[in-house]
Amino acid sequence: MLAILETGAAYCVLDVDAPLSRIYMVLQQLEIDVVVGTGELKEIRVIDVGKVDNDVEDSTFVTQYKNEDSDLAYVCFTSGSTGTPKGVCVEHGNVMAFLNGAIRDLGLNAGCMLAHSVKCTFDVSVFNIFGALVSGGCLVQMDQLMHIFEPINQNTKNFTHLFLTSAVFNSLGQADLNSYVPE
Repeated sequence: MLAILETGAAYCVLDVDAPLSRIYMVLQQLEIDVVVGTGELKEIRVIDVGKVDNDVEDSTFVTQYKNEDSDLAYVCFTSGSTGTPKGVCVEHGNVMAFLNGAIRDLGLNAGCMLAHSVKCTFDVSVFNIFGALVSGGCLVQMDQLMHIFEPINQNTKNFTHLFLTSAVFNSLGQADLNSYVPE
């Protein structure tokens, strides 16, 4: 995502677990020419990140692009529960205004550790990933939500910030959430 943004392009995260028909529908709506990722897609060029040559001696460097507030940062697709999924275009200025407010209001700083347990196709992932990066904090990747409440060890908290939907929060049941609140 960062490399794509650095070139001045926008990104759209595809859910590799989604049906191919949905993936192709998203690609068609966005008029995508190239996908950065792994795997193969018919009629679409895929830059396989697992096969990218990391030898910088022979590389051609792309000059860093200065994004304007009105430049497109990313496109997030709705679930499509009412029919066809719709792309929501988000500009750099919107992302930065949101992140600056969150950093201020939630006290994100270089000592924060944000738990990241959602797919990158969900809009909250933008906050998790870029909130950690912009504030100088750390992003703690959690493979499954259930592992969030398993301490790394007896003396260490896994994270300082965790953002859940109310449905997920309410489903936690008897978990002792107070033991995970930073002192």
